[in-house]
Amino acid sequence: MPKTKRCKIFWNDLEMAFLYANGAPLGQHHAYLYLATGEFIYWSEWEDNADLPEGISEEDLDNPQLFIAVPTKRDLDLSKVLVMQFTAEYLPGEYALVNAIFHRPGAYSNFKSLLEERGLLQPWYDYENAAETKALEKWCEERQIELAEKPRPEADSRDT
Repeated sequence: MPKTKRCKIFWNDLEMAFLYANGAPLGQHHAYLYLATGEFIYWSEWEDNADLPEGISEEDLDNPQLFIAVPTKRDLDLSKVLVMQFTAEYLPGEYALVNAIFHRPGAYSNFKSLLEERGLLQPWYDYENAAETKALEKWCEERQIELAEKPRPEADSRDT
């Protein structure tokens, strides 16, 4: 018998919450899925977070019966692990160089500069976007969250 879905969400809402959770240094932005409504709650270490649903306190955000934290790239192994997978596939001769880049400050900036030099920046964005989409779909499935719409494959415009 299939498991009952806990709530239904829209892909674009999940994607926005994921981008928010990853849009600041680790631990400074959080997004939570409110299971009762399927809405996302945004939480920042830098702002007044008074927009909680009525009757919900800050402590409730840690209650797994009410909320699920939206994952970060690190939570989904979409950080250095993904970079090294891309490197093995697209730049196999540069694996040692990319690995060394990630042992110094400014790693992502330096990695993207290397990709730009090699004409691989857009393929990286496409690869990263596809991996994020797949990982978020799996995350939803594992938590019995129904996607009201499936993500549409589109060109990623982060480099424009």
